[in-house]
Amino acid sequence: MEKRGAVKITELDKSFKDNHVVNQISLDIKPGQFISFLGPSGCGKTTILRMIAGFETIDGGDIEIDGKSVIHLPPEKRELNTVFQQYALFPHLNVYDNIAYGLRAKGKKKTEIQKAVTEALKLVQLEGFEKRMPAQMSGGQKQRVSIARAIVNEPSLILLDEPLTALDMKLRKEMRYELRELQQKLGITFIYVTHDQEEAMVMSDYIVVLNGGNVEQMGTPMEIYTKPKTEFVSDFIGETNAFEGAVADVFENELHVKCESGDFLATGANVSKMEFVNISIRPHQTMWSENPVQGFSISGIVKDFLFTGSYVSAIVELINGRKVRISRLAGTGLPEQGEHVYLYWNPEDAIVMKNTTGNVPQMIEDMNLAEWIKM
Repeated sequence: MEKRGAVKITELDKSFKDNHVVNQISLDIKPGQFISFLGPSGCGKTTILRMIAGFETIDGGDIEIDGKSVIHLPPEKRELNTVFQQYALFPHLNVYDNIAYGLRAKGKKKTEIQKAVTEALKLVQLEGFEKRMPAQMSGGQKQRVSIARAIVNEPSLILLDEPLTALDMKLRKEMRYELRELQQKLGITFIYVTHDQEEAMVMSDYIVVLNGGNVEQMGTPMEIYTKPKTEFVSDFIGETNAFEGAVADVFENELHVKCESGDFLATGANVSKMEFVNISIRPHQTMWSENPVQGFSISGIVKDFLFTGSYVSAIVELINGRKVRISRLAGTGLPEQGEHVYLYWNPEDAIVMKNTTGNVPQMIEDMNLAEWIKM
């Protein structure tokens, strides 16, 4: 049996008056994938989800589900279900009747409904809760009911609009794994909207990073994290130390880059001498030394420490005032507060991107680039 749930979005466009929220986006989602739309508030992710669901009209483009355009179909005619942040349960109906509501509306037989609801409750681990009212349940239990109501109709596609946001952090982390496991059991395509990059990284097969109505990058969590294609993606996905500079020299793929806070080495292709670049290096890949390291002249003073659970970050202030992080597992080697350190890294760990923002080191603005590189 051929898998259902393929979604093809072609040049999708949407504006609210003068606000262009979705800018001719095209995406191809395969059946059975867990896809997350990730981005800051206002980037267009929820608007795209609502257009797929049929809750929002489109200004241009097309949306196909399993090879058929759905843009002229009302929401109830599309083979999908939506799970909302606020559960959207009927407060006067118990758990069983909330889940069975859609099946009854379709005129299903009583025996069919009972079998389907029982199976859905088993999948979301709510067996024995059939007669419980929504007001008697916790937030996590209510969200499980809303998910059961979505899957009971056996849709080809489930849309999830920040469904875990209202839960406390511990429960959110538990529900992430439950949702991922459930999706894998069902084999149904999930399209998940979130602004939480950790959530997207943990749950998704593929992540679509959105910014200002545009797709910045689509890829696996590993690709998005280790090979960001733009400065926005590099900064938005995980923590990073970013530098803007100019390529002073190129030897094969090794770049000698000069920035305001010093010189360093990086590895990058398709970059030329005298070209402005943005460099990203993750805090856990940033190393330190008490003495200068060949090819690197970036140094600073350890100003503070930041504790984030099992990791500790040393905050180093560079000569130009910029702060960077060195992260390690708690209890492992970090410099002392107030210590003067030299920073370096494996050149292959540095992510090199062509500078398309126009942001260049301040000291270059009043100086010829060639003269600055020679300094």
